[in-house]
Amino acid sequence: MFSLYYTAIIILIMILALAKDWFNPAMIIFSALLLLLAGKVITVNEAFAGFSNKGMLTVGFLFVVSAALQSSGTFERFVLGMLGNQHKSDTGRYLRLMLPVAGLSAFLNNTPIVATLIPIVKSWAKRNNLSASKFLIPLSCAAILGGTCTLIGTSTNLVVHGLLLEAGYEGFSFFEITRIGVPVAILSILFITLVGRYLLPDRKDVITDLG
Repeated sequence: MFSLYYTAIIILIMILALAKDWFNPAMIIFSALLLLLAGKVITVNEAFAGFSNKGMLTVGFLFVVSAALQSSGTFERFVLGMLGNQHKSDTGRYLRLMLPVAGLSAFLNNTPIVATLIPIVKSWAKRNNLSASKFLIPLSCAAILGGTCTLIGTSTNLVVHGLLLEAGYEGFSFFEITRIGVPVAILSILFITLVGRYLLPDRKDVITDLG
């Protein structure tokens, strides 16, 4: 019973610290891990088993690749060229944003893609006198949908794949989930483009609103 209550308390404190942003998220999570280790809830091998998980190592590698693309400026030029400045149709804007993002997310991890694109999309929306709030949720959804199309598209797929291998199962092939992921992604993007965009908030930056 001690392990149950001890673990529950640690998890609740960890969630509260993350929500309140008391410290760096990595420090909070690692401290929770050390506390579980100190309370003998988990062993040393169990505590550090995740660092040898093939899925997590792949996620780390994809973060490095995405960071390199971001720092080079190539990614930003590609995205701005993709969005354009003269496209007047709302439908066209959403498709030009969501389809390429979903495609990229299928082969690069979706989390760093969203983190990279948020400031770019906000800057583009401001220059074109558009509401960034109309495009940030579709951006996130497109990245998530694209991530469900291949093995490396999202961290969840990679972690589950790694756990399957550790348990002695065959795991996923690279395109095993594509036949389900691609139709779902296309239909969802069409729904957001044609219907869902009307449900999104229309809020501009405070400075823009005051102007």
